[in-house]
Amino acid sequence: MKDKPYPFIKNRYYKGKLLRTEDFECEQNYHVHKLNMQNALFYGEGIVCGLDIQKIDQQRLLIRNGVCINQQGEFIYVPYDIDISIEEIEGYETLLDSRAYLYIHYHEKNEDLVYASMSEHEDHLENNSIQETFHLSLESNDYHQNDTLFSECILYQDEELSIIQRIPLYLNYDDQFQIEVILRNNSLHKHSISFEYNLESLEIKDQTTYKDIHIYGQVQNLEKEKHLFYPIFIQKTCGGTQHAHVTLLKNNAWIMVDGQQFSLNVTYEASLHIVENIKTYFQKKLQCQSLNALSESHLQQRVVLGCIEIMRTKEDVQIISIDQSFVHRFMTERIRHIEQNIRDAYHLQEKPKILETVQPEISQTISLSDYISTGTLENRSSRIWASSVTYYNQSYSLSIRRQCYDCMVY
Repeated sequence: MKDKPYPFIKNRYYKGKLLRTEDFECEQNYHVHKLNMQNALFYGEGIVCGLDIQKIDQQRLLIRNGVCINQQGEFIYVPYDIDISIEEIEGYETLLDSRAYLYIHYHEKNEDLVYASMSEHEDHLENNSIQETFHLSLESNDYHQNDTLFSECILYQDEELSIIQRIPLYLNYDDQFQIEVILRNNSLHKHSISFEYNLESLEIKDQTTYKDIHIYGQVQNLEKEKHLFYPIFIQKTCGGTQHAHVTLLKNNAWIMVDGQQFSLNVTYEASLHIVENIKTYFQKKLQCQSLNALSESHLQQRVVLGCIEIMRTKEDVQIISIDQSFVHRFMTERIRHIEQNIRDAYHLQEKPKILETVQPEISQTISLSDYISTGTLENRSSRIWASSVTYYNQSYSLSIRRQCYDCMVY
């Protein structure tokens, strides 16, 4: 929301009122700002409908028409399908990673020039209308719906490789957490990577007996992407501490790429929050957040549409895959809500399905000792399936079905 649109002011009309430009702007802003606030507070960022991304060929994308809402509550309409080359999208030239996030931005475009005798411009021309439109962009940075959940540090980056360290910013007292190191190969060549460094902290430790948190990794023939995890714990001696401070030590910090070793000259410091329960902490934080605090927060005018995996060479670019699974869609929530309303209205329950007598051609007797819970049992000529499977031997294969019910095998 822009510049605190509240308190809301609306026109008061009366007979003989002289309507000025400011009065019409006030009338417009009253409805626009109220609608934007309603969208931002009630719904938040997400896709309302459409905006599916499809791969046409190695370089072109098809973005279906649709509607979404950004963090400021503004509607972004795409009234037609977009056939576009990935090289034509803003930000492509600055990508340093094989993973690119596609964003759509709210944009206003002045149109329809007309002559205005009282215009302050020398040519006395004014735009008679404003068209709400959009533009697309690509970014390499990892997308998080709440980008304050992690502290990230780029340990190493060049045209072909990138190594990123990610640490959770919020820790529970009694839980185990993980430091994540992401290795990404943006080229067609395989690379061998090894690295070692230490993190200093008085409040957290790793599984080793070292005083510092020891981070070491080695990956041979990296093709695309590899995630390495390092468990960390809260020190028992810091029961009343609310923050944990982490610093990357430059002494003996190195990285080796294809046999060539570099010093790790990265400055990194982070302050992590230690809380009793992360879920409860954020629930209280959101519920108690004031309207002023929400208005002062940095709300984006863009919406993420998906993640595109690309492979670039000196000659051309290839689209490898498209992922929209993490994108928030309001339609999914509406469908779930409708299904729940139907079940509640008609008192429907998901009753177990009673299977009729099945006589599979099984040459081996199956007893209760062969499986822990009911499940799927398959052979070449017949199939019995249920909720979960634990039985497995040389004669029969294991399989899982998403929707299934308990049954007995005789």
